[in-house]
This record gives sequence, C-alpha cells and structure tokens, in this order.
Amino acid sequence: MKRSSAAQRSAASSDEEPLTTKAQRRAKSHASPTKAQHLAESDLVDAVTCASDLQEYLERWRNGEKTRGGGSDKEHTTDMILVQMMQTLVKAKVAETAQAEALHSVVICYGVGRCFSASNCGMPKTNSGATNRAEEVKVRRAKVIQCMLPMVQHLQQGARVLERTDDERVVAAVDGFADLIEATFQKRNLSAASKLLCMLGLEVPIYDSLARKALGLNQPNVKYSEYLAKWTSSYEARRTSYLAAVRSQSTEEDRIGDLVSAEWVAMRAHDMRLMRLGYTKAK
Repeated sequence: MKRSSAAQRSAASSDEEPLTTKAQRRAKSHASPTKAQHLAESDLVDAVTCASDLQEYLERWRNGEKTRGGGSDKEHTTDMILVQMMQTLVKAKVAETAQAEALHSVVICYGVGRCFSASNCGMPKTNSGATNRAEEVKVRRAKVIQCMLPMVQHLQQGARVLERTDDERVVAAVDGFADLIEATFQKRNLSAASKLLCMLGLEVPIYDSLARKALGLNQPNVKYSEYLAKWTSSYEARRTSYLAAVRSQSTEEDRIGDLVSAEWVAMRAHDMRLMRLGYTKAK
C-alpha cells in the first residue's frame, strides 16, 4: 500500500508540474553534451595531439635535432640518414671492419656511445703503450670497432628475421641483441638494442626510460616483453590518428614507403609522445 501511495503521489506531482518548467528541463537536456559528443570531442583532441607528435618526429626525421648545452647547440644527424647508414651496413652477407666502423658512427650519432666503450670490452682506461692522447683515442676506437663485428653480424641476421614482425620475433630480437651487448661490453642495454634494431627501419618499439615511466612501469629492470605489451596497448588507441597524420604531413622527399613504412613513422611519433610524457612525470 505504501508503495502504491508513493507512486500515485509521484505521478500527481509530475502532472501538476508547470508547462514552463517542463519546457525548460527539456531544453536543458538537449543543450547538455551527450556522452557521444564528449567522445567525439575527445577523439578530435587526440587526433590533434597525434598530428603534433607526428610533426615533431618528422622534424627529427628530416632535419635532426639540436641539444642545448655548454653554451652551444649540438647538431644531431637526421634519423633518415641514420636509417640509410644502418640499412647499408646490413646488406653485406658478412661482417667487415668498414661496417663495424659505420655502426660505431651510428652509435655515436644516436647518443648511446657510452655503453660501447673500450673499457667495457676489456681495455684498461689508460693505454700505457700510447705515446700521446690522440694515439690512445685511436687505439681505443679500433678496439671498440673490433668488438662491434659480432654486433654487425647479429644485425644482419636480425634484419632478415624481422622482415615479418610479430611480438615474439621482436622480443626475441631485442633480448638477443641486448644479451650480445652484455657479453661483449659487460652491460645489458635494452635501450641501445631496441634503438639500433629500430634504425634498420624495422617496426620495433624503442625501449626508453622516460617512455617506461609514462607507461607506469616505474621499476628499473622491466623486461622488454612487459614494456612492449604496455607500449602496444597505448599505441593501438592512437594508431589510426597517427597514420592519418603520416598521410597528410609526409612528402615524397621523406621516402616513406622506401626507407621505412608509414607504420614505422607512426610508431616513432608515439615514442616522442611517451618520452615527452615521461619527462613531465620525472620533473
């Protein structure tokens, strides 16, 4: 009985509501953004952000970048040139000194040279046999290049294995290369391994400490397989927007489709996003 009375009172209250109030309520309802509208606006904002990320990466692809420090600007080799260098050195069937020298140049240009030092591959920090500093630098460089010969061979094999990419192949290639770096230079460096494989033009997400933080992976020794799973989930949500930005912003001179795929460029744009977000979190 009480429920019936309450329902009747509610109905009576609704019937007695002034028409002007009902009209105002209906107008307010139509004026309020719906969930679909909110989603559309969110998609638009994300598309704009993805386009901005892509534009930032294309600048690096075409013109390199500048790092301020020590009172001067340091020029970085463009990613387009680095990819060309890497693809050239893996074309030969065997690893040779000239290719190891090219790999060493890429390592220096890409900023991961500290991992590949003569000290890390068994040479004492001071070479007592050298007559001057210039000679010592030359000897130490020769030692590093010699140690890089197995790395060239590994990259040559990796380029063929990763012609068809899937998660298992990518994880195996990055982990295998990181193991080789550790065996040769006494330091397992997932970042360097993923970067050098990526610079072959292969669709390999770059392992980066800032990107790791952006993905919520705050432990220092996160496995590449775990990183890849988080990275891929984050990328897939924006993939369509990135690829649309590649189509609208790239030019024939960028050689996308020749040196690298549109997917590769889209993935690098996402790397830029994650590194920026990670930098913000780290501040």
